This record gives sequence, structure tokens and C-alpha cells, in this order.
Amino acid sequence: MTYIKGVKNFFPVPNLIFSLGLSAEEIAIYMYLMYAENRVTHSCCLSLNKIGNNLKMSRPTARKYVDMLVEKQLISIEPTTLTLKDGSRRNGTLKYTILPIYMALDYYNEKQTEQAMKQIELAKLEKRMGKLKTD
Repeated sequence: MTYIKGVKNFFPVPNLIFSLGLSAEEIAIYMYLMYAENRVTHSCCLSLNKIGNNLKMSRPTARKYVDMLVEKQLISIEPTTLTLKDGSRRNGTLKYTILPIYMALDYYNEKQTEQAMKQIELAKLEKRMGKLKTD
């Protein structure tokens, strides 16, 4: 890939993102949030409608995958509020923060370990059940 001096219309994506077992939709939303983030604060304020519209998915679908990214510790979200001229307060858009990738990697490894332990326990149980049937 050739880089052109002074070109600023790109953003880096951590290579590890492709090792976390994410769906295409989760990757798309993660990459869109990285595209929109402030490079200093690692956060951005977007509506679910905007995310959905830009990625050609419905608002509920966008919400579903955003929630999955939160669960997998790739992002955090927090509500914002707006203060109107008359002093009243309204809900604003959500503030998304891209979390350090090592948090997601730790979470992924923990879940993989839990799954392996469950499989080991299941194999032990099946072995015991097999012995009971032959006795």
C-alpha cells in the first residue's frame, strides 16, 4: 500500500480485532466508531440512527451489535444530556468510547477458557455416565 504525504483520510484498526471472533456487523460498527472517534479522547457522540443509516442496518440491529461490543469490552457507552435555551434538559446522543484492545483480548481469552473448562467437565461427566451404563 502506498501512502501519500499529507493524506489524512484514513484511520488505523488494531490487527487483533480480527482475532476476537467478531461478526461482520460488530467489526463494521467498531470500525465506524473508530472512524468517527476523536483521536485524543477516543470517543464520539453519535445516534444509533446515524450508525444504522451509515452501515445500512436498522436502529434495533445497530443497538444489538453495539451492545455486543460493550459486552466484549471493546467500547463503553454513556448517555449525554442537552440543556436547551429555556433551561430544560433533554437526552442527547450516546457517547461511545473505544477501550484499549487488551481489555477485549483479556475478555475473549477468559471466555475461551471458560468454554474449554465446560467442555472438559462435560467430557468427564459423559465418561462417568458411560461407566455407569456398563456397570
